[in-house]
Amino acid sequence: MTDYTILQELPYAIGQDHYEGLAKVGEEMSELGVEFFKLMATGGNPKYWGDKNLHVGISCEVADLYAALDFFVAKNKWFDVGFVARRRKTKLSAYNEWSEETKKLKELRKNNNEN
Repeated sequence: MTDYTILQELPYAIGQDHYEGLAKVGEEMSELGVEFFKLMATGGNPKYWGDKNLHVGISCEVADLYAALDFFVAKNKWFDVGFVARRRKTKLSAYNEWSEETKKLKELRKNNNEN
């Protein structure tokens, strides 16, 4: 059985009144970062030491981070969920716009280099 007594003494942990779940969000962010750095270290090859598939690792950590964020938002009632939803939508739109602009620029460069 897991010993949770140490967690009960720490602020920011699950089960605490002070920003409950904040530590878990940070932990999951860090674990996702590790997987991203592994993928960058392999030059984008998802096959890692010991036949580990980094796509699987990243997928697991993204799911864990989503869960931690959902938990944190639900437990900390000061969150303005409407603001967060609007901000997410705005950011996603910007990222998609940047992606399209970059693809267009890459195509222009390719066409210029071919001529």
